[in-house]
Amino acid sequence: FEAAAAVSPTQLSGCMGGGSMRFSAQTECIPMPTGNLVITSDGIHDTLSQEVLEELLLTEGDMLENIQNIVKMAVEKGSVDDKSILVVQR
Repeated sequence: FEAAAAVSPTQLSGCMGGGSMRFSAQTECIPMPTGNLVITSDGIHDTLSQEVLEELLLTEGDMLENIQNIVKMAVEKGSVDDKSILVVQR
């Protein structure tokens, strides 16, 4: 929550594919067993189900590799929108 107060919505949208244009974000809080915070752009969450995202994020091993697999799967499933994912690990 401290990070939310430290940056403007424009900075966040720029990091998540929104550039400098105004945007309206639809968010949902999904508790992860690991306590991680996960934010995805629509190029990810409009293509992959919550169950698939959780399965890939909870795979043992390197988190960066897991994230790369999520982006790869979104591309393979036909996502043509930007594909951004941010994971804050606890």
